[in-house]
Amino acid sequence: MKKYLLAAFMLILCTCNVAMAIELKVNDNVVAVEWENNASVEALRNLIKDSPLTIKMSQYGGFEQVGSLGTSITRNDVQTTTQPGDIVLYSGNQIVIFYGSNSWAYTRLGKISGMSEQEIKNLLQGKDITITLSENTSNSLKSLEISISGDSSYSFTAGTGGTVNFTLNVTGTYDDDSKKAITSFVSSWVLGTISPSTTDISINNSGVLTVNSGIRSGDYTVPVKATETSNDITGETTRSITVKIVDDSQTSSPTSSSGGSGGGCNTGLGIFALAVLFKICKTKTEEK
Repeated sequence: MKKYLLAAFMLILCTCNVAMAIELKVNDNVVAVEWENNASVEALRNLIKDSPLTIKMSQYGGFEQVGSLGTSITRNDVQTTTQPGDIVLYSGNQIVIFYGSNSWAYTRLGKISGMSEQEIKNLLQGKDITITLSENTSNSLKSLEISISGDSSYSFTAGTGGTVNFTLNVTGTYDDDSKKAITSFVSSWVLGTISPSTTDISINNSGVLTVNSGIRSGDYTVPVKATETSNDITGETTRSITVKIVDDSQTSSPTSSSGGSGGGCNTGLGIFALAVLFKICKTKTEEK
């Protein structure tokens, strides 16, 4: 019985260690990181499980910040070309954060997320920094920021119609104020009040806007509203677009006609007036 209890306790302990997140602070800034799932990251977690680890970093080579862990941990070096934001283990005992690129044999630890290359350079370049690695067991999502991708105006031909596929960009903010792109969420889409009013424009829950072929020509203002839910947190946004319906028959060149005798009957009328014009010209010719 004791054997089974011990095994269950070890299973729970291992599960907790795996679930434990590592929080990275650069000076006083909490930085979101997507950590690798490997033995080196697990060793790093064990290194900080009792107390945070603060490391003084130094610039090197114009492309990285490097500092000593104070001990050696598991390594699995692979020839790697790094990019800004990459976090690696060097020689088993040094942590390196890149704001540029370099090719060498490293063990990948993670990558800074939610920041552009320029933001990473601003954070790391041109100065020595201090980083702190600490245990973060409860870093819950607290809000969603969302935006709808796509153009502000779309044109369709009357009598043809068509579709537009919208996509969402969703960023989550966590309890530690770090930000990370969210890729798993449930979305719903609706349209606001369309002006001028029409029932020939609709949207489904996949973000596909449909314009029916029977819609009248004109410019329509269409508010598109999206709502997303992830981990019971909901966010929403509304974006107004213009749908232009163009009638090709109104943009074609007018037909001109000239001719007649006696009275010199010349006209610039369109094809819909030809019958009337012919009768008038014939009458004038007979009078002569």
